[in-house]
Amino acid sequence: MAEHRKRGPKPKGVRVPVSVLVPAEHQALYAEHAERMGLPITDYFALFMARAHELPDPDYIKLRDDHAPVQEELRMSA
Repeated sequence: MAEHRKRGPKPKGVRVPVSVLVPAEHQALYAEHAERMGLPITDYFALFMARAHELPDPDYIKLRDDHAPVQEELRMSA
């Protein structure tokens, strides 16, 4: 029997919402950097907050040496 997997993005684990307000003149820069890294801005903030506090990168954010995200390979189905 074939393995069934839910469609959609891979779960990112247990997380809690945190609202962040940033200066309007900073937002475009943050969005640009997040996009360049291929990350949603929320993951970008989580990554850099962890690094600012000398915590490990969140497990669900996988980056290559060039800071590009590692894309998960999709399996082909018959």
